[in-house]
Amino acid sequence: MKDQGYGRLKNTMSPIHEKKQISSENQAKKLSSTSSSVISKKLRYEKMKKEEEALRIVVYLSLWGPNS
Repeated sequence: MKDQGYGRLKNTMSPIHEKKQISSENQAKKLSSTSSSVISKKLRYEKMKKEEEALRIVVYLSLWGPNS
């Protein structure tokens, strides 16, 4: 009789545990999506800065470089 009570309790707790696990997985996906978005923005910003610096060098050399 004792084992049956434990089995019922275990079966009752199982859906609660599954909901918590699904919720945790959803939170992890959202966090992962957010962090990848931040990383993506940072990479785009760094790429833009490199392109801007390259353009700055081209403009500088075209204005002040050797006259060929």
